[in-house]
Amino acid sequence: MSSAAAPLRLGLVGLDSSHAEWFARLANDPRCAERVPGIRVVAAYPGGVAELPISRDRVAGYTRLLRDELGVPMLESPEAVADAVDAVLITAVDARTHLALARATLPAGKPVFIDKPLATSAAEAAEILALARQHGGAVFSASSLRYSSILPTFSGRARGTMTLRGPLPFQPAMPGWFWYGIHYVEVAFAVFGHDWRDVDLRVEADAEIATIRFASGASAVLRGRTNPTDWRFSLSLGAPAEAHDEQELFGSEGPPYRTLLEQIVTFARGGVSPVGEEEMLSALRCIEAINRAREVFSK
Repeated sequence: MSSAAAPLRLGLVGLDSSHAEWFARLANDPRCAERVPGIRVVAAYPGGVAELPISRDRVAGYTRLLRDELGVPMLESPEAVADAVDAVLITAVDARTHLALARATLPAGKPVFIDKPLATSAAEAAEILALARQHGGAVFSASSLRYSSILPTFSGRARGTMTLRGPLPFQPAMPGWFWYGIHYVEVAFAVFGHDWRDVDLRVEADAEIATIRFASGASAVLRGRTNPTDWRFSLSLGAPAEAHDEQELFGSEGPPYRTLLEQIVTFARGGVSPVGEEEMLSALRCIEAINRAREVFSK
């Protein structure tokens, strides 16, 4: 690890997501008003998945931006990035690649943040976490919405109902709710904890509504617009018919990437994930349960 006086050296693996740009700007761009002090992105590996349009069509642009505008050197492999830095951020947009990228980077024994979702199955996620333990490293994965500034107003509740509304686009490469549903599930867990009991799903013309019921008796109603016209998320207490005190999880400034990066930095310096292993796995198991419920409507 770097000394207290030296910047924490971060490396990015997978430059096909806007999150890679956000993290690099927050670390390296002196013009960025929300810049996080004491860190620098010093290496990156572009990666990319040729058969996935959202990866293939963006990787070259983000690579040029990070290299030419933000001064990030490009290295030849994920392994080279892991060897050159204090902590790795896997920002590859295709979660199907996360296990392979974890296999490449975790042997270096460094803290590794893996952008949402951690994997596209709980079984693969468990393998990633086992690899971290095997090599003396650590893994952290979370949605940025978990660190919305308004969540402390809602979190820590033992019971009741919350309603979360927002966009729910789909990507065929990441089945069902894995692509954007992870945001909903993590916000619900941040409010009620991860001891969920069952889920059900209702499908409407322009929305999918999942309800998670928790052991405490609490429930979360997750209403995702499948053809979104905007990308705001709002949270309220109470079922949809009685919801009140609705608040946006983020405003015009965009999602709370700075707060997430601060959590990543704390994790990288201390090696302890702010989200426990069982909670990370439970989120993916919950999404798998929602996806099984979706299968009823696809038959």
